[in-house]
Amino acid sequence: MEACHRRYCFEIIAVTKWIEAGAPKTRAIPRIDLATREDIAGILDPQERTNARGVTLSVPISREWFEAAMFKMPIIVARRDGLVVGYVVSSSLAAHAYSPIIQGMLRAYRGSDDAYNYGPICVAEGERCRRLAGEMSYLG
Repeated sequence: MEACHRRYCFEIIAVTKWIEAGAPKTRAIPRIDLATREDIAGILDPQERTNARGVTLSVPISREWFEAAMFKMPIIVARRDGLVVGYVVSSSLAAHAYSPIIQGMLRAYRGSDDAYNYGPICVAEGERCRRLAGEMSYLG
């Protein structure tokens, strides 16, 4: 028991010194919530940055599509310091009827009458590997 107590005290001293030495500040935890119209610019930002690098999304989604879709089914966003750092879209299959990818999926498997599309999902590069996609999916 004495050895455990000494180890515990040593760990507290080490952490205290680390903090006093200027440990990096912790980042705010992203807030996950339903998207609003004010979030659309932040939702579109990763799509626009991807296109700027010469890579195109298989199905780009317009501002108008997001404005209409968010009132039909949930779009979930993660915000850190007021900026959108991730999102996940759920929408009716009819909302993506124009998409060749969805058309092919529906030819392969129609699903039930209440089936819906899940995605796209996007997490900002600096937020990846932090379970954010799963957290947004859980709320959605």
